[in-house]
Amino acid sequence: MKEFNGISFLSVGSGTVIQYIQASYGNDDAFEWYGGKVDCSFLYANDDDNLDTDEGYRGTIFNAYCKNNNTNASADSRGIEFDNNPSNFTASPISSPTFRNTTLIGRGRVANGSQREGVFIRRGTKMNIDNIYIYEYATAIGVEHNETIAFLDNASKLNTVTMLGATKNIVGKYSKGFIVSLSNFVTLGAATGAGNDAEKLIWANFIG
Repeated sequence: MKEFNGISFLSVGSGTVIQYIQASYGNDDAFEWYGGKVDCSFLYANDDDNLDTDEGYRGTIFNAYCKNNNTNASADSRGIEFDNNPSNFTASPISSPTFRNTTLIGRGRVANGSQREGVFIRRGTKMNIDNIYIYEYATAIGVEHNETIAFLDNASKLNTVTMLGATKNIVGKYSKGFIVSLSNFVTLGAATGAGNDAEKLIWANFIG
């Protein structure tokens, strides 16, 4: 099976306006950013990884509503996948995206075969999350690799996080697989996500 993203952003700059876009029912990620600093707002996704950041992306995503109900999704589908360079975790510029007001709705507590983490942070990326509602994923938040975990002390933040219906809430693994506690790096709160918890939003009337 060939895999094609709904929309790939290749080093798109901050002067571009991206708003009110739906990417659905594809065979790979709905939205993926490779480098660049473009800001995007009012996004709807239901594909493999709904939102995927890579290779130095440093923009901000405002108001994203994601629902993993696409049966074409692969065995490792996630709500958001944060990456830096997959071949060199310390390559510069380091990915450092910001997500504000995000809703991630999973398919239920399925550990293998159809979905994994709601948020997966790996490969030396930084990131900032504020106001995220994560519902019905096997693992709500997963973090992997030494370089990624090191940023959780000072450069990466997860604020106003609601996690519901997960088999595991937070799982962190060093590069050799040793488990590390990450609960101190997540600030729980009454997140509304993209505006209305898990419910469809008023601004999402454009969704087909």
